[in-house]
Amino acid sequence: MIDPERIYVYTWDARPYPAFPGSTEVWGDGENWLRGHWLTGRTGSVSLTVLVKSILADYGFTAYQSPALNGIIDGYVIDNIMPARDALQPLELAFFFDSYESGGLIHFKRRGQGDEVSLTQEELVEQSPEKGLYELTRAQETELPRAAKITFIDGDNGYQSRTAESQQNIGQTRRIAAADLPIVLEPAAVESLAGKWIQESWAAREEASFTLPPSKLSLEPTDIISVELANSSKRLRITEINNEGHLALKARSIDTSLYQESFKDAALPETSLPAIYGPTKGIFIDAPIHNGSETQPTGFFAATQQPWPGTVALYKSPEQSGFTLNETVTAPARLTELLEALATGPTGRWDHGNQISITLSSGELSSISEAAALSGSNRCALQHDDGSWEVLSFTTANLVADMTYLLSGLLRGLNGTEASLNSPASSGANFIMLDEAIARLDMTVNDIGRPYYWRYGPAIHSIGHPSYQTDEFSFEAHNLRPYSPVHIKAAMSGGDLIISWIRRSRTGGDLWEREEIPLGETSELYDLEILNGSAVIRTATITAPTYIYTAADQITDWGSPEASYQIRLYQRSEYYGRGTPATATILTN
Repeated sequence: MIDPERIYVYTWDARPYPAFPGSTEVWGDGENWLRGHWLTGRTGSVSLTVLVKSILADYGFTAYQSPALNGIIDGYVIDNIMPARDALQPLELAFFFDSYESGGLIHFKRRGQGDEVSLTQEELVEQSPEKGLYELTRAQETELPRAAKITFIDGDNGYQSRTAESQQNIGQTRRIAAADLPIVLEPAAVESLAGKWIQESWAAREEASFTLPPSKLSLEPTDIISVELANSSKRLRITEINNEGHLALKARSIDTSLYQESFKDAALPETSLPAIYGPTKGIFIDAPIHNGSETQPTGFFAATQQPWPGTVALYKSPEQSGFTLNETVTAPARLTELLEALATGPTGRWDHGNQISITLSSGELSSISEAAALSGSNRCALQHDDGSWEVLSFTTANLVADMTYLLSGLLRGLNGTEASLNSPASSGANFIMLDEAIARLDMTVNDIGRPYYWRYGPAIHSIGHPSYQTDEFSFEAHNLRPYSPVHIKAAMSGGDLIISWIRRSRTGGDLWEREEIPLGETSELYDLEILNGSAVIRTATITAPTYIYTAADQITDWGSPEASYQIRLYQRSEYYGRGTPATATILTN
């Protein structure tokens, strides 16, 4: 035998628990920890025997036989004033042991443990002819559980309360057994425990009552006996003994195999490697991405990150301190860059000559019908080299390589963004799908054109974390920018030049059945400029889509009427000011 004083700890592992052994993708020997000799993750545990003795010592109870129980406990909570018996009961439920009095002492024994005592019917004592030698009852199926739910403390998940469940396809019952155990346990062990509860309830469905002579006084509660009852051999666990000169016993059927230790009950601790978040990629979008139907100024923000932190927080301040939370982004944007430059193309009709080449980091794209594209599906935004955004749509998405698409069947310059096509979109230009991942920012009229500092990063970290980025950006409220007028016409009348046009609307412009579409602004107002090259000769503010350039004004501006005039025309907005301009060269002949 080894002297306990000469046993030393020598198998401490420097690898951190629970990363070892839980992260088996890192540690190849993690599975060996279950059967191995490592002390890592085990030194904070206590044996069931020690815990029971400690509880009894805390209660000042000494009249017990030192228990020899199997089990390891990672933690146990006693949070109320209660008798010692009540304090021990959850442990009895979880580890299938019983406590009973014998010889003036409390004894503890694991259920199903000990030698089996064989009895014969000749040893049974008949109390009266009316009762018979024994009474055997069997519980109804509806009284027995089909499922068991156990609430416990999950030590591998921040000691949070958790519920595990097990179900068995036994009989027709729908009864559910439930218990709340204030014990720190492994989820896999609790699931096995719940299954054993169900099986034990069914195994113990038979209860026998009979009497034995005083010669069997050595029998005690929890002992296992076998006896011939109802023409079959019954294995029973004694649950109650009354000594009345003879022994009146109650016992329940038992399946001792349920209480054998099983390695499958053990499991590696649940753990995952901590996510290390690099810089968040964020982008500000000052464009009418929602059909231009907004009535209040707003801007948009999108973010992406690998791995995605769950939520990205966006803070705002007029200076580089005093940031306040403006918005949170709960989904990663499908944000990428053009693989090849995109040439200019037509607006107001399908562009079948150009294709967009992109590679996504996540998600997927699909082809749609032209009707779906016209209804708003597959909307995306492209940032041109001058910083302006073009809103467009596509009907065909061809997967040409891993996560790489060629997009065709384009609708260009949507939502009044056709002016952005005046600037090229080079390779590397920002491209983003317009979906629910785009966050609408909280803005007021006073924020228009005002520079702000923006700081953004994983919401799980504070604003000072290294993963946070800081940008300076001001929104011009392009979502309120009026569309450019169209169909500019002119006609001479007695030397006067009558110029007319058709306005467009940010709201309800596709209502073809109406004689007049909604204005979409608080008032109808236009600015018209007469140009001489790049110089502005005359500016007129007009409240209707018609302007008369009188013969007298022409002579004042030019000395004599010209054969042609260049004009620039804007619709005005109360908050935004001049919208996208329309230009035209008007011939007077």
